[in-house]
Amino acid sequence: GDGGVGGPGIVPACEVKLNAPAPLVTEWPKLPQRTPDGPYKLYAGGFDPLLTEGQVRAVLQAVGPLRSFAVMPSERGQSTGHVFFEYKDPRLTAVAEAALTGTVLMDRTLVCRRVMPDSQPEVAGALATYEMPAPALPLLEAPSTTLSVYNAVVAEHDAVAAAEVEAAV
Repeated sequence: GDGGVGGPGIVPACEVKLNAPAPLVTEWPKLPQRTPDGPYKLYAGGFDPLLTEGQVRAVLQAVGPLRSFAVMPSERGQSTGHVFFEYKDPRLTAVAEAALTGTVLMDRTLVCRRVMPDSQPEVAGALATYEMPAPALPLLEAPSTTLSVYNAVVAEHDAVAAAEVEAAV
């Protein structure tokens, strides 16, 4: 026989699970080229005009999935390094502004801003917020000399346990 996987006499030591490769640019979902004005529409500039549309989109998608994406071409149809876009999750708008602005890519500094900075989100609380979880709030309080003990064993419990041990022996 041929000995199975890998040819005669070669047996794999263990099964290897590989992660699915990232989708190719050609497999990315088509996005609307027009980004309607609104509180979550973003502008990004400073990209090297030599970058492809796919490379620019890959940088923006590092923050999250896009709802729309449009590269602004020159009169000759070439990239100008300026794009308008919007994220599927509106909470990523503020995250993208902070994360992309000041990022240096190919010796060029990126800028990311809201197109309409004065417009308010339609839904209260739609902006990304990073709140301290309630169980962690006591950690922010000033230290004290008081120790609180909960679910501790009291003397009566200890006496019952001792009696049970004596009865078992």
